[in-house]
Amino acid sequence: MVSRSAAWPKWLNRPRLESADNREYAGGLYTGKFKNPQRGLKICWLDIFVETYEYITHIFKARFRFPAAIFLIGIGLGYLISLYRVSLGVQVASGLSDHDFYPATSFPRPPSSNDYSNPQSGDPYFLQPLPEERYPIVPSYNTLSKDSKHFLAAKHLIPQSPMTPLFIPFGRNHLMLQQTVLSYIAAGWPRSHIYIIDNTGTMDANIRGLLSKSNPFHLDYEIYRGRYGVNIIRTPTIFSFSQLQNFMLSTAMNKGWSHYYWTHQDVAVLSDETRKPYKSFYENIISSLVSLHPTMNSTDAKKEGKRWGLVWYSFDHLSLVNVAVALDTDANIGAWDTFIPYYHSDCDYYERMRLNGFPILERRAGDIYDVAQHVKDPEYYFFGGERESSSKEGKKGGS
Repeated sequence: MVSRSAAWPKWLNRPRLESADNREYAGGLYTGKFKNPQRGLKICWLDIFVETYEYITHIFKARFRFPAAIFLIGIGLGYLISLYRVSLGVQVASGLSDHDFYPATSFPRPPSSNDYSNPQSGDPYFLQPLPEERYPIVPSYNTLSKDSKHFLAAKHLIPQSPMTPLFIPFGRNHLMLQQTVLSYIAAGWPRSHIYIIDNTGTMDANIRGLLSKSNPFHLDYEIYRGRYGVNIIRTPTIFSFSQLQNFMLSTAMNKGWSHYYWTHQDVAVLSDETRKPYKSFYENIISSLVSLHPTMNSTDAKKEGKRWGLVWYSFDHLSLVNVAVALDTDANIGAWDTFIPYYHSDCDYYERMRLNGFPILERRAGDIYDVAQHVKDPEYYFFGGERESSSKEGKKGGS
């Protein structure tokens, strides 16, 4: 019979082995005879496999009648193999003990603690601005004068330094972050009051400059700390939204801040240029803070129940956080719930605040836009003057 399968050669099938007579056992040996007719020149590989399997099965059934002995033999073989593997591993380890697994030509130099920490603080996760001149120059009409009545009133009421710390958590898309940071600086927010939180989860890749600009997690520490003059806080690992909120709250507690601001990384702020008399965005922030301070944590505000928990400027695109409310054990608010997914944890925290008698106020300091795209040259469009790429140092000046 010829096989018609397309998967196998069209060879003649070898006939099954057939017993020539009844299978007899003599002295424990099988004495049966098999008919082996004349084979063709071609055979089927599938038949060979089947017959080999049947032959091996037959041998084991006929010859080995002592399973206990087979079991002991298997145990012995396994023991010998394990001894051989252990001795081989020792030989390999001894042969590679002097091998240099990390040649200097293949890997960057491991950073030392001095590469990360600041001489002022020694904290490897908190990086202050570099001692360089700042650029671009903030327009004079957006620079808050030290003699301004709003600044003097705030300085008298609020001993905290910095007076208006602003957290900007960063996860990805450095072009959007650059637009956000520059818009706040151009609107008058002091550079040294801005804290970028590197929450990319890339360990020390950004501080060592290992990520290219095409990488979505790229963050240029040198340009932000030097050219723009802002602070950077590194997270030890990537945080969820709730964990990030608790991290900002904990940082403020450890620094002894009574309040702080935080904003989204994909917004752009502008001063209200139609208002007369004109006030910069940051001047309105200071004015708002002065008016809110009496009801923040004063004794009278506690007795009368007038304390507030949050202040929103254009929803939570920019938020002012009252740290003392989170610290107050009688407030029953506590921290953000890390077991609630991203887009529900804010609803939970805000409702806990409202239900426990701490309102969320709303104020306006200027125009805040939640944007989906970035401008190509934010330094030019937010600061004016000559068009210049932010990647170049160019001329520098103080703000």
